[in-house]
Amino acid sequence: MKISIIKKYGFYLLGVVLIFAVWGISANIIDNHYILPKLGIVFETLFKILKTTNTYRIIFATLLRLILIIVFCLGLAVILAFISKINKSIEEIITPIIVLCKTTPVVIFIVLLLIMVGREKAPYIITGMVVLPLIYEAIMAGINNLDKDILDEIKMISNVNFKVLLKIHLPLSWPFIKQALLQSIGLGLKVLVMAEYLALNKNSIGREISFYRDFMMYEYIYAWAIILIVLVFTIEIIIRKFKKTN
Repeated sequence: MKISIIKKYGFYLLGVVLIFAVWGISANIIDNHYILPKLGIVFETLFKILKTTNTYRIIFATLLRLILIIVFCLGLAVILAFISKINKSIEEIITPIIVLCKTTPVVIFIVLLLIMVGREKAPYIITGMVVLPLIYEAIMAGINNLDKDILDEIKMISNVNFKVLLKIHLPLSWPFIKQALLQSIGLGLKVLVMAEYLALNKNSIGREISFYRDFMMYEYIYAWAIILIVLVFTIEIIIRKFKKTN
């Protein structure tokens, strides 16, 4: 048991140590606080940030935005996927919209939506336009890749309808959806923080990064980067654990 745990996490931990080792060596070679702060300074700053109550309020606000976006996109993706499966013409209408969301650079969405809908709403819509295609395509892939024998049995019982899709297709598509949700967390958080950074939303990680950039306090930016990485990693572990227990 102990050996398997060491095998599972040993190399992962080794990779983390390697990253910090390269960082430490590079920081000493460059010796420029504004390009790459030294590890000791960054971790000292990190602990200083974590001691502040407002930090957790900011993290909670950003994570709440992300959760709301993902939940909404999941619900919308389920509806769109079901409609697409029932009606092929609808799928052909939806596909170009999904492709547009996937291929258009995020910065274009940010610039346009900041003008069109304002600073408060823009981060939600921008992040949603990135997350929605991931989840929608995952559900469609799950539905379209079901075992042929299962599909034949379903056809013998009933035609494809919302109830069949909800009770059979969706649960069987869960591995695809789970992977999309994991990707949505990492990618969604990156896009959301970038949108918050430009929109300067109140109580947001993006605004904190913008503030410290203006005052050239780069050790705080690196510290917030570590916090973001830990957040994504922790959430992914929780989702994987939840999947195993269900």
